[in-house]
Amino acid sequence: MNSPPVVKRVPRKKKRVNRRRKAANLEVMVKGIERPFPPSRTIKVITTTDGSIQDTANPFVIVESRLADPTAAGFSGGSGAFVIARTGILDMAAYALARVRRVTVEFSGSSLEPNAIINVNMIFSDTQPSTIITSFALAKSGAINFLHTPLRKIAVVSGNSAFRMTPVSITARQVIGDIMPITDRDFVTAVNPIHSAPVQEWWVGVIVTAVNGALNVINGLDVNLTITQEVEAFSRLIGA
Repeated sequence: MNSPPVVKRVPRKKKRVNRRRKAANLEVMVKGIERPFPPSRTIKVITTTDGSIQDTANPFVIVESRLADPTAAGFSGGSGAFVIARTGILDMAAYALARVRRVTVEFSGSSLEPNAIINVNMIFSDTQPSTIITSFALAKSGAINFLHTPLRKIAVVSGNSAFRMTPVSITARQVIGDIMPITDRDFVTAVNPIHSAPVQEWWVGVIVTAVNGALNVINGLDVNLTITQEVEAFSRLIGA
């Protein structure tokens, strides 16, 4: 009799286990469970201001915004009305304190003036601009004496009146000219459990002037101003 054929069994190849990757994954899982809540976090707070920059009784307008307090970065000033919206504040709910490191300001709009060309630019200061700029002459000089953007002339409403200014990104230290904004406690905002504004502020202002001192900014500009603040939120101050 013929014997049955012998079937050779081919041994299965053992799957190689990448022990290094497995250990790394385990380490990530353990870290993800045991890692403590971060003591600080960088958060973006975005504030938009829509409305009219105008002053029916004066040939100049100064509208301004606080920059050291992320909860109060909306613009105000003049006789026009503004609508302010803000996002990002709730991301700081787990922290007690906040320090604004950098801001980016975007500015666009169009003229509502039927006959007068408008001059406009932005300034930055450690002093509230409206407390210093109180006349047409001071508005004209302040537009070039503060830390400022280039002057822009806006056409009348029947012309090419729409505009968009180059966004400006700036740090507190560039405005103050000192290391204090990133080290001093006076530039810190209390967020929780009770809000309190910082002792020291830095500001952005928008200066709008009519073509001459005899014309008031009756209609002014319809604008959108957006401030994006990079905020360091944390739970306590070093040494506190």
